[in-house]
Amino acid sequence: MKHLGLIAILAAGVAACSAGSPVGQTGEPGGSGATTATGGSSSGMGSGGSGAKPGSGGSHSSGGTGTGGSTSTGGSDPTGGSSGTGGSSGMVGQVLDCPNGPALGSPVFRLLTRREFENSINDIFPAAKGQWQDTLPANAATASGFDNDAGAIVGNQLASALLETATAIGTAVTGNGLNNILSCAGSSADHACAATFLDQYGKRLFRRPLTDAEKQRYLTLFDTGLAASDFKTALKWVIAGLIQSPNTIYRSEIGTVAGNVRKLSGYELATELAYTFTGSTPSDQLLTQAASNLDPVATAKQLLQTDAGKETIQQFFSAYLAYSGTSSVVRTLTNPNSNFADVSDDMVNETRAFLSDVVIDKGGSLKELLTANTTNPSKALATYYNANFPMPSNDYASVTRPPGTGIGILAQGSFLATHANGGYSSPTRRGLFVYYHLLCQPKLTPPGNVPPITDTQTQAAKTTRELYETTHMAGGTNCKSCHQFFDPIGFGFEDFDQGGRYRTTQNNTPVDPSGNVLDPDGNMLFSFKTEEELATQLAALPESAQCFSAYLATYAFGSAAACLGSTSAQGLLDGSVGIVDAYAALASEPNFTQRNAQ
Repeated sequence: MKHLGLIAILAAGVAACSAGSPVGQTGEPGGSGATTATGGSSSGMGSGGSGAKPGSGGSHSSGGTGTGGSTSTGGSDPTGGSSGTGGSSGMVGQVLDCPNGPALGSPVFRLLTRREFENSINDIFPAAKGQWQDTLPANAATASGFDNDAGAIVGNQLASALLETATAIGTAVTGNGLNNILSCAGSSADHACAATFLDQYGKRLFRRPLTDAEKQRYLTLFDTGLAASDFKTALKWVIAGLIQSPNTIYRSEIGTVAGNVRKLSGYELATELAYTFTGSTPSDQLLTQAASNLDPVATAKQLLQTDAGKETIQQFFSAYLAYSGTSSVVRTLTNPNSNFADVSDDMVNETRAFLSDVVIDKGGSLKELLTANTTNPSKALATYYNANFPMPSNDYASVTRPPGTGIGILAQGSFLATHANGGYSSPTRRGLFVYYHLLCQPKLTPPGNVPPITDTQTQAAKTTRELYETTHMAGGTNCKSCHQFFDPIGFGFEDFDQGGRYRTTQNNTPVDPSGNVLDPDGNMLFSFKTEEELATQLAALPESAQCFSAYLATYAFGSAAACLGSTSAQGLLDGSVGIVDAYAALASEPNFTQRNAQ
């Protein structure tokens, strides 16, 4: 199973063959293409140039693939508008077995995500936090589930919202609390005070000192505004201009040519460290350290110990597992002992507490993530799960699961409920997660002319497994060619209903959680009888560690380019490297400090 690709999951999901049926599943959105970018205005303090407008690689009932984007046209002079970058392709590959060692990616300007932008402004201007409104659009997630695509660019909608948001921030910063932000504003509100602002806050926004030309340009804007209004108004528009600058909204990972590579500068490295490991802008201290030789891994580990660093790990899992939407799904339960909607928020908090306990605080590796026999429910959630489920001493305190009722992250109610249908479980959705997110299996193309599941078939089946075996797995059906690879994996979760509750029967019929895992050629990798056996054997597969390592690298670098961060896979497999340390170790990869010179 070498050279398996994230191309599988970064291109499109494979839907249930029975498109449109009750057990059918919508394919993941295809990748976004790109149309031509519009250059930015070259005049005065215009906002950054509009980047390529995303093209649609839209959803398809059978998991269609998005089309690759064409390369965008560059913007105008960088003092007036940012340069557009190439559109990302809907087909992005990832090689898991890297015999030639770590690779280098391309130099790039990385657009801040909405979350990174908000964090940055709040960290730079804490006195203005909560006093401005963010109107920026949500970031589009790639097929990997992550919304920090390194190929993202400023489009017309974002440029317009950025102007509105930057103006709101300028108004908030220059409000009643300005003296707390800029002490000279209360005693000598003049040109020199504006220069002080640029030295202090321009550096934080640009994540490097302003050049003399840049500083003079903003001071000229200030002087023009001051002649027509007052100090606060003039400074407000300087702030709005700074925030819209490409130097603020894009992270530079370009470097300078040194032989056959590009080496990132100290300020670029400090910026990459801050955003990769805290999701926000570098602190004053980190920017000061940028002038010296930073130790990337030691710095990464320090940053991950902060609250912001711990939240970065949580954000990775939120996107990787796609569990945060539990609160918004509707699940109709059979013989409910409580309402799913009453505990759906608790499920999200349970998973966050589990990750905090097992992965962040205890330094757990992939094995602990998949096989830990503990969880962290609220008291209400423990009651919801089962009358015999252990009651925590306090909400979200750790408890040991009863033997035989599931282990690890894949037995979490939030995962099980979000990977299910409204009224019953979904072996396809649950199996597809493992197939793509833990095994990185290659994409399968569903056959055409697939008939929908009939009401007669649905009513005849006593269990969800029986329905799926009849309609998806029976010999002679068009569906089996695809579903044989992931439905049998999903059967391992049939001990859990659509609401994430453990069960042994469905419609008074015993459920069967046995199944198997095949390689791409159809050969048996292993079989299992329970979710516990499935999770334990997945944790022992080299492909699981390689695949998970690839997801960590994709999240960190905003790119699924092959082998950018592969060296921790073995440690994740044998348990010698915890997940948090594996993420920190990405700072030691060549791609963290260098880029291709071509």
